[in-house]
Amino acid sequence: MLSRGLAQLVAALWLVLGLVVLCGPAVMVTVVGGMVAGTAVLLLWRRAVPVGLAAVALALGAGLLALPEVMVAVTGGVLTLVGAVVLAVPPARAVYAHSERARVRSAYGVDGWAGWWDLHRQLSPHAVRLAAAATRPSVTAEASQLRAGGALAPGLVERLAVRRCETWLGRSVVGPVIGTECYAAHRDVVGLVAPPQTGRRR
Repeated sequence: MLSRGLAQLVAALWLVLGLVVLCGPAVMVTVVGGMVAGTAVLLLWRRAVPVGLAAVALALGAGLLALPEVMVAVTGGVLTLVGAVVLAVPPARAVYAHSERARVRSAYGVDGWAGWWDLHRQLSPHAVRLAAAATRPSVTAEASQLRAGGALAPGLVERLAVRRCETWLGRSVVGPVIGTECYAAHRDVVGLVAPPQTGRRR
């Protein structure tokens, strides 16, 4: 895999190439197309980045060479966007480190906590709707009325009012970088551990 410094260098190159494609003459478009296609072939050969990303770069470069007029706006926009996003990561990480949420997260560490996908599967509105539809007959009938044999209809499950299916637990502090609203299904037993006088009975 690419090192962080090399990734920043490649992103800066892509940003410059994207601006050249968007603003430069047709000759430069052909040059950039050749550079992007060559870089993509090198990345595929060295397996330095995921195959899908290198394949996209190869397609953009080949498109610039074969259809320059059509691909100028697409390729220039993609290169500029990717380069700008990657270059914005270090400043964003530096700013985030000084935020209140980052300071709270650093007190608990970053290892061993449930990630976004774990919270989505167990404590999200989607999860509590599925639990209610599977365990409460009245909700089951409402969420399966359009399906033969009583099978749950995913579209109807997602339309259930969240307040009928859950108890709100709060917003995650650790785990995902961005806080996630967490809910417990009515069938769940929740063990709450907290210091005295911190609102455990609310």
